[in-house]
Amino acid sequence: MDTEYVEELARIIAYKGVAPLADFGVLTSGTTGRPKPLWRSESSWREFFDIQNDIFHINKDTKIFLHGSFSFTGVSNMVIAVLWSGGTVITTSSLRPNRWIQLIEEYHVDHIYALPTKLRLLVRHCKSKVDSINYIIAGSQVLDRQLMEQLERICPNMEFILYYGATELNYITYCTGKEWLDREGTVGRPFPSVRIEEQNGVIYVTTKHHIEGIPDTYTVNDCGYIDRDGYLMFNGRQGDVINKGGYKISIPEMELYLQSLQGVSEVAIITINDDIRGEDFVAYMVLEDNTELSKIIEIIHHERPSVEWPKAILEIPMLPLTECSKIDKRKLKEWYNKG
Repeated sequence: MDTEYVEELARIIAYKGVAPLADFGVLTSGTTGRPKPLWRSESSWREFFDIQNDIFHINKDTKIFLHGSFSFTGVSNMVIAVLWSGGTVITTSSLRPNRWIQLIEEYHVDHIYALPTKLRLLVRHCKSKVDSINYIIAGSQVLDRQLMEQLERICPNMEFILYYGATELNYITYCTGKEWLDREGTVGRPFPSVRIEEQNGVIYVTTKHHIEGIPDTYTVNDCGYIDRDGYLMFNGRQGDVINKGGYKISIPEMELYLQSLQGVSEVAIITINDDIRGEDFVAYMVLEDNTELSKIIEIIHHERPSVEWPKAILEIPMLPLTECSKIDKRKLKEWYNKG
């Protein structure tokens, strides 16, 4: 973290104080760019480790590879949970996927923990099969069928486990890759001891494994619904909608569509102001080798109504990531405004 960020974090803590029952603080992976410390008791993590380790098939023999800042609670939680079980963590500060693959092969890694952004980088650089991988654990960022199929080819022995969680609430739901393929858009069913319900399209979670200062039933304002089999179908965060002259476009749904196009490796959408329609959007894309952007635009114009066409589609070699391994949309907006 840079000096300015650390100094602002210190000012916030000095002004707001520390929750009385807290043992440590964590930072959210939000999009504001400002520090937001959240406070936890040790037991709110420790008492959930055995539950999550059972779901993720983590034990004393586990060798897990992960990459990312420990300020991201997903990474720090996973590291401590694996060590709690007696397993081994393999990591590196290197951003080079070739280095990740080298470590995975050298240490005969059997688990990978990564968000889809990192998995896409792995897929693009992996030239041979990795037979040692038994499980890939991924957060419920935008996932697509093509990525799943690519991972199955590279890691033929792996089982995919998708989870949905929140910094404030720990892990909430999970499912296997097969369940996700059968119900595209699901983030699974609740972890043991966790209960979910939907009210007016908003997800409410009941769990005792949460940060200090919030009730046992709480919402982070994520939207979705529960199907008849108890699977949570995820529709994104409240506000993840572009109002284009009265026509509503879901950002997660549009990103999923663009991601599914043949030749598109990665995609991110940013919302921009529009003098006529009020709001519009721009799509940034990383394309696979030999894919022409003009062909992608042609497909979009053929398959989608004109009101759903991005104002611009910009090709870049790599999407910028935050410390938390999520797409840095603030950086993309800066690039667009400067351009």
